[in-house]
Amino acid sequence: MSPNAKSCTPDPETLTVHYFMNGQLLNSVTEHKDLGVIISSNLKVADHCHYASNKANKILGLIKRTIKHRNITVMVHLYKSG
Repeated sequence: MSPNAKSCTPDPETLTVHYFMNGQLLNSVTEHKDLGVIISSNLKVADHCHYASNKANKILGLIKRTIKHRNITVMVHLYKSG
């Protein structure tokens, strides 16, 4: 009994593709940052959103720790400059 070709599809999670350029194997990465946007191998934006929210929280934490008198216009200016 031979296997049915339609039922023998590879699992996309374990499927790996190797790319070559001038006979050399290119490195494989799961995510890459280009122009400030993180592109992941699964094409989901969760990694980029996580990175952006962490960056914003770091800036807000720095402002909160260093500025004693928090005027709203000064806070907005500091946040946008970071």
